[in-house]
Amino acid sequence: MAIRLYLSSQGLGDNPELLQLPASSQKRALIVLNALDPYPSARQCALPDEMADLAALGYQSRELDLRNHFQRSTDNHQHNLDKTSMLTSLLAQSDLIWVTGGNTFTLARAMTQSHFKEALNRASSLTQHTITYGGYSAGAAVAGPDLQGIQFMDDPNITPDLYDPDVAATSLNFVSHRIIPHVQSHSDDGVNADKALNYLTERNLEYRALQDGEVWVTSV
Repeated sequence: MAIRLYLSSQGLGDNPELLQLPASSQKRALIVLNALDPYPSARQCALPDEMADLAALGYQSRELDLRNHFQRSTDNHQHNLDKTSMLTSLLAQSDLIWVTGGNTFTLARAMTQSHFKEALNRASSLTQHTITYGGYSAGAAVAGPDLQGIQFMDDPNITPDLYDPDVAATSLNFVSHRIIPHVQSHSDDGVNADKALNYLTERNLEYRALQDGEVWVTSV
């Protein structure tokens, strides 16, 4: 099955109805908060709010902490394969993977170190239902081909505990356009988004600018 993408600049955006499933179906969501790993207080407060937002759409949700699935070069090969299989199984049992904002580079490293993309692709091939990858801010930006321009919005050098500093911040490359959230936002995010857009424009690099509230729905 294809992976459906629901990419938002901020929160659920203006089209949360596009995440709703038939009333008769069991709606299962996993919430990924790893973009907030550098900010423990914000991370702690985020989960109940995200769960409440998804509950309003009929989802039963729980956290998926990618740090529990980090693979290390010092672990044996079979152990790391088992970790990928476990993550694949969790993703295959879910309808929605909801990925929050925070530091995009931290999130990308978490996804790289846990082999998230590999597990999600495997999960989508094993299920009879469509898995939706939904994300906002950092969760949306990481879906692009790389993170060029995002260095104006997030610190690329933050390495929280448990993160391997040698692991690259590799994006998911689900779409060909670099995703810049918070465009025209009345905050520092908006100013930094303008810097990112100028950087990409000067280099003739493809991008998709998202204003707060705007949602881009597509598929892989």
